Amino acid sequence: MTSSHTISDSRSYSEAEIKEVLGKVYDDFHAIDARGFESIKGDLLERVRGDLYYLMKKKALNEFQIKIKYGVETVAIHYKVNPSGTIVNSNSPSGGIDYYEYPKNADINIILSRKIFNPEINKYMADRGWTGGGVFFVGTAENKGDYSKGNLSINRSIRK
Repeated sequence: MTSSHTISDSRSYSEAEIKEVLGKVYDDFHAIDARGFESIKGDLLERVRGDLYYLMKKKALNEFQIKIKYGVETVAIHYKVNPSGTIVNSNSPSGGIDYYEYPKNADINIILSRKIFNPEINKYMADRGWTGGGVFFVGTAENKGDYSKGNLSINRSIRK
């Protein structure tokens, strides 16, 4: 269900900025959890939140995507980390995506792209069940705002 691939670059942001920005991402996760998708088992979203926080603290997260597949349709909520605070829109409120428009039995996958410069991070991710080979859904992107604080922003888009 989870997979990753890698890209390399440098990051410059604080733990306070991480907490502020990821807090809004976590709001999105709560909305997904409230929808009750059948393919999300146990504490998956809680574990992914912890992994995202870990990767952000290590300055290793590039982007991630929540892929929603139902029938022949695919939609993805895409989050791109911008370590210099570069934003497309001003700091946006969380929410604004209606997960109830997707069937409860949709298949949910979470894919991420991270740097692999550190054996400690590689071991952590392997121990947490992340595997390689994930492919982002491209589709047509519609910007859904930025979550930003200081030197960090995450651009959120929906791809259909």
